[in-house]
Amino acid sequence: MKIYRHLFVQNTLDLHNEILNHPAHYSTVKEQLILIADNLYFNLKKRNPIALKVIETFHPEYHDRISSEIPNAGLGREDCQLVIAKEYGYQNWEAALSESDLPFDKNLEQAIDFLVSGKKEELNKLIKENPDVLDQHSPYWHSAGLIHYIASNGVEIWRQSVPENLVEITDMLLQLGANPNMPNNIYGGSNLINLIETSSHPHQVGIAQDLIKMVKSSQHYR
Repeated sequence: MKIYRHLFVQNTLDLHNEILNHPAHYSTVKEQLILIADNLYFNLKKRNPIALKVIETFHPEYHDRISSEIPNAGLGREDCQLVIAKEYGYQNWEAALSESDLPFDKNLEQAIDFLVSGKKEELNKLIKENPDVLDQHSPYWHSAGLIHYIASNGVEIWRQSVPENLVEITDMLLQLGANPNMPNNIYGGSNLINLIETSSHPHQVGIAQDLIKMVKSSQHYR
């Protein structure tokens, strides 16, 4: 299965790979975010170029600054916590801790992973056995539903992937009853069409218009 990932998406996935691949080490969003922030700080101290890029991208004071400036800026653990809070859509680290004490749902998390990795048959089987995943919201701040992950926009960066069969998966989700009008908190609340239109990832693969057409053809779309 061919999967398109922007280099920054792949690098972020690689940076936190050990944490993301061992969900047994945490059960809530808060616990996961703490581990990720600590990992970013650990890699900052090592001057890991991927960590520097993450900080350059999300730190409000160093946004779009040259990464080589960051190691000499005296940044510490609190800066890394702020970066992770911003990356996941929270206003600051205090907000992240107070608003993220929500458990992960194993079925929903598995369904999202199946979707972004193009595992259509596995996703179909999981949904038929657990149809409620179509109506669930992510415990992350963006509160996205499964259907929103087709846009690769505004959700956790390491999941912003475009498998080659994404249009087929989208068709399947809509046929199974996914609601394309499902509310969310992505960028304060965005409709699915707008998320697809403003996402560079499906455009890069050349399927953005096919996704839009598929969603608009749904009997539930309005």
